[in-house]
Amino acid sequence: MSRTTKDEVSLTLASLRKPFSGKAALVMGLMVSTLLPGGGVGSYAQPVVKGGAEPVAVLSLHNVTAWKGPQVVEVPTGSIATPGSLDWRQVKLQVGGQTLPFSIREGRAHWQTQSRTPITIPQAEDLLVFTCAVPPGEWARVQVLASNAPSPAEHLTRDHGQYVIVYDALRAVIDETSGQLRELSFMGEPLLAGPLTNTINRLAEVSPYEISGDFGAGFAEPSLPSRPKVTVNRREAVPCRVRCASTSSTGAMTELNFLLETSTNLSITLTYRVYANGVVDILADGQPWEGGSPWCKYAAAYSLPLAGKPTAIPYLEDRFAFYGFKGYTASVKQAAYVRRGTRAGVVELGEETVNGRRWVRRLAPYRLDDDPAVKSLIEVLDTGYVVDVLPVRTALPGAGFKVACPASAQT
Repeated sequence: MSRTTKDEVSLTLASLRKPFSGKAALVMGLMVSTLLPGGGVGSYAQPVVKGGAEPVAVLSLHNVTAWKGPQVVEVPTGSIATPGSLDWRQVKLQVGGQTLPFSIREGRAHWQTQSRTPITIPQAEDLLVFTCAVPPGEWARVQVLASNAPSPAEHLTRDHGQYVIVYDALRAVIDETSGQLRELSFMGEPLLAGPLTNTINRLAEVSPYEISGDFGAGFAEPSLPSRPKVTVNRREAVPCRVRCASTSSTGAMTELNFLLETSTNLSITLTYRVYANGVVDILADGQPWEGGSPWCKYAAAYSLPLAGKPTAIPYLEDRFAFYGFKGYTASVKQAAYVRRGTRAGVVELGEETVNGRRWVRRLAPYRLDDDPAVKSLIEVLDTGYVVDVLPVRTALPGAGFKVACPASAQT
């Protein structure tokens, strides 16, 4: 911080000691945040770049785990630059002189998704997505450069009514008409014992949900015979229309969004996100409706048969609610397993509600040579990297800000 800037900040802080209106306080707060390094209003000026060589922002990543492989990193674009102050179509990421491909995905909750992809002009909540390998216990400095972005590599193709996604050792095939995951392989080894299936059923008119076990405050171990349990009584399946709402593919991530609609006011968005490091996210959420809730009369069910014998991951298979209601694990279940094949294994993490309104899975395949480090893989999937953002800095407009306040507040 320059001598002049320090004097300006000191003068502003000295003015804060006198009484003034709340509006004047807001203006002064904006002035201070703009003067401090790394801060700024952001929408008043373009990023300060010296000949295109200096980064406009820096993302510092720290790996607190022992995992050595690449990890998915997601950072809100609004914490890097104010919307409109940075043209993300003319941006590239570099770490150690190497260019990292990236993607931008919708940041709002999935049940509110608008299936916006690809995103070229992001909102503040939208997420910058890339993969990066940071050595255990070390920091990596990812530079955000205002430069001509490289042409994105396509990892998504269409072949006879199927979407085919390929990243290095990973291959995924998704049916275009049904939205079902038909094939998933890693290093040539199938990870699925069958395709992903989903159905929507009408609930029984009498006792659609049967509740048993000990409900109430407190915890209940999943192995106890008296644990709370909810049984869904389903009737006939309801036909639904499936269409692909949007797709996008870059060297960092491929995303496909499907919309499942019934003749009632029930609709579900099914999203696939396949990352460059082989991680696959599958998300299904019921979408907002008008009038009465369709989930009072209908329920959805999903089945993802993975190959290999499952081994439960302690403490991740069932996460109890903070307030300790026994019924929580009866209505919301977590999945946490490790499955091993001949050459590859896969870590499965997820969450689902008993009526299928929400169903989420994250699949992380790995080489069996890395099996001793699978605990570190689970940890980094659960916690991620530490991310410290030095955002885009902006220049003060014109001669600076004019502080408006009562005469009694002036020095």
